[in-house]
Amino acid sequence: MECGKKFIRKDLLLLHLSNHKTIPSLKEKCYSCTECDKKFYVKSQLEKHLRIHTGEKPFQCTECERQFSVKSQLEDHRTTHTGEKPFRCSECGKCFRLKPYLKTHQLIHTGDKRYKCSGCDKYFYTNSDLRKHEVIHGGKKRFKCSHCDKHFHRKYEVRKHEISHSGEREREDPQVSRNEVRD
Repeated sequence: MECGKKFIRKDLLLLHLSNHKTIPSLKEKCYSCTECDKKFYVKSQLEKHLRIHTGEKPFQCTECERQFSVKSQLEDHRTTHTGEKPFRCSECGKCFRLKPYLKTHQLIHTGDKRYKCSGCDKYFYTNSDLRKHEVIHGGKKRFKCSHCDKHFHRKYEVRKHEISHSGEREREDPQVSRNEVRD
């Protein structure tokens, strides 16, 4: 059985082939982690996994000296220094630094909101957006206004409220609000 996929590394090919179950030796995961009993088809995948337990981070950024346990993490990180955004949405042309960011963005074009809040009838594109929202249904209001006793669920909400004490007009800055939600 051939699916037509190509790989530049043998370990990735073997890992992919294990999904097809065509190679008898790959039908079972035969490489086990001695720390947590997790099993792997390919020895190199076990070796990568072991770095979780050892804390080894052999890949270092030459710009900021940050270290990573996996080479692909370093490659993803490098785009923070170059500003490169190689992943482009075919629908609207917006570009992203990482492929998962593009995949999440593309959900707005499909309208596929599959994560439903159990506290209300709202739906969300991602599980992380749902979790951020669910805070309002019983989570503690951790952010207190520095001018009064009012509390808020989110940091950006208290910042927005504090503007009312200064007498300034609120200005809409959706980019700031979006980033602050992730704090």
